[in-house]
Amino acid sequence: MNRFLKPLLTAAAAAALVAPAMASADVAPGQPKGDWLFRVGVSQLNPTSSPGLENPLNNGVDLTADSDVSVTGTIAYMLTDHIGTELLLAYPFTHGVDAKFPGGEKQRIAHVEILPPTLNLQWYFLPNHKINPYVGVGVNWAIFMSSDLKKNALGLPSNAKLETGDSFGADGQIGADIALYDHWFVNLDVRYIGVTTDLTVRNVNAAGDRLKLGNMDINPMLYTAAVGYRMFQPAPIPVAAPPPPPAAAPVAAKCADQDGDGVCDADDKCPNTPAGDRVGPFGCSCDVTIRTNFAFDSAELTAEDKATLDAAAARLKELQFVEGTATGHTDNIGTAEYNQKLSERRAQAVVDYLASKGVYPGRIKPIGMGLTKPIADNATEEGRAQNRRVTIRRTDCGPAQ
Repeated sequence: MNRFLKPLLTAAAAAALVAPAMASADVAPGQPKGDWLFRVGVSQLNPTSSPGLENPLNNGVDLTADSDVSVTGTIAYMLTDHIGTELLLAYPFTHGVDAKFPGGEKQRIAHVEILPPTLNLQWYFLPNHKINPYVGVGVNWAIFMSSDLKKNALGLPSNAKLETGDSFGADGQIGADIALYDHWFVNLDVRYIGVTTDLTVRNVNAAGDRLKLGNMDINPMLYTAAVGYRMFQPAPIPVAAPPPPPAAAPVAAKCADQDGDGVCDADDKCPNTPAGDRVGPFGCSCDVTIRTNFAFDSAELTAEDKATLDAAAARLKELQFVEGTATGHTDNIGTAEYNQKLSERRAQAVVDYLASKGVYPGRIKPIGMGLTKPIADNATEEGRAQNRRVTIRRTDCGPAQ
C-alpha cells in the first residue's frame, strides 16, 4: 500500500500547490481560466511492446502482456485560457503475462496489477468552442501492486515468488472535449505511457536464490471515453457598502461613478450606460434585446442577421459574465407541432453561430416558443414577417422589472 500512496499523494500535492498559485481572483463564470474539469470514464490499456528475455531459466523466452479495461478519472485545472494541469487516476489494470517458448509453445505464467497515475501539462486549442481539442505531456509513475506467478509453467518450486519494480516514465496524450449542455461535456483521449519493469523470481531453488529475468518493456497505449463536468470559477460578489457613519463623524468619500449607474468606474465594464437603465454587478445594461428575423419556413440566418450576431459575439467575448436565452418564434401558418420544431431550429441556429464565433454554447440556451408569442398581427404579411424571429435576452440579471 505504501508503494501506492507515495506517488499518488506526490502527484495530488503537486497539482494542488501549482494550480491555486497561478489562479486569478477576477475570473468571471464561463471563462476557461480558473475552471476545474472533472472526467470519469472507461479506459483500455494496451501494451505495445514485450521483448524477449535472455535468462538462465528459459533462454530466448518472449513475454507478452494482454490488454485490460478499467475505470479512470481525471482532475484538470485551467491555469490560463489555453494551459491546464491534469492528474489521471485509475482503478488498477490487471494484465496476464504469457511466455512464448523457443519451440512455439505459449503459456500463461503470471498476472500483474498496474496502477498508472500521471501528471500532465496540457494545451487547449479552442477554449469556449463546442469542440476543444488538446495535447499534453507529463510524467507517469506505474505502480505494480501485486503479481501471481504460475510456477508450473516455468518449472519453479511452489514457494517461488515473482517480484516487479515500479516504473517512472514519460507520458503524452491527445484528446478533445465536446460540449453537450450547460457544464457537461464528453471526452475522448488517447495517451502513450512509458512503462518498463524489472522481473525477478525469488526462491528459484531450495537454497532460496533470487534470479533476475530482466527488463520487460510494456509501453502501453491508453484509450479513454469519458463524461466530464466543468466547474466555472465563480464571479466576485460585490460587497454591500457599510451604513453611513453618524453625522458628527467624517463622511467617507464616494467612489467615482461617471455614468451614475451605481457601479464604481473601477469595476464598471460598461462605462457609458444610458441613464435609467437597470444594470448588473459590472455596470452593463440588463434589459438589452437582440433580434434576428427569418424568411418564411426557414431557419437560415441572413447576411444582415450574421452581421448583427457578429457584433453580439464580439461583445459577449468581452463580457464573459453575461448569460442568456435565444428564444425562437414563428408566424401562425402551419400546424402548432411543426412551428414548435421550426422555432427550436431557429433558436439553435443562432446559438450555433455564436459558438462558431467563440461564445461558449452553454452561456446562451436555445428555447422554442412556436406560434404562441406573436408580437404583430398574423393576418398581414408584414405582421407575420415580424413574428418570424429569434430574440436574445440576458438572464444573469434576473427577470425584467
